Amino acid sequence: MDWSRVAATIGAKAPLLAGLIGGPVGLGVTAAAAIISHALGTPSDPDIVETALNDPAALEKIGQAESANSLQL
Repeated sequence: MDWSRVAATIGAKAPLLAGLIGGPVGLGVTAAAAIISHALGTPSDPDIVETALNDPAALEKIGQAESANSLQL
């Protein structure tokens, strides 16, 4: 799965999550993808998440999710 386009889109609003999903595949990607998909109410699939990012409220939801989970990240 390629999360790089999602990382580029959310980078300004949620830099920690963007850094994790834009990095090498591993536990960080899995955790960040789960947080992002949960915040948006989507499956953990970068193509579906990318489509969900068209919603104007999506970046705010992801920013809130990053803040709420920052200690775990």
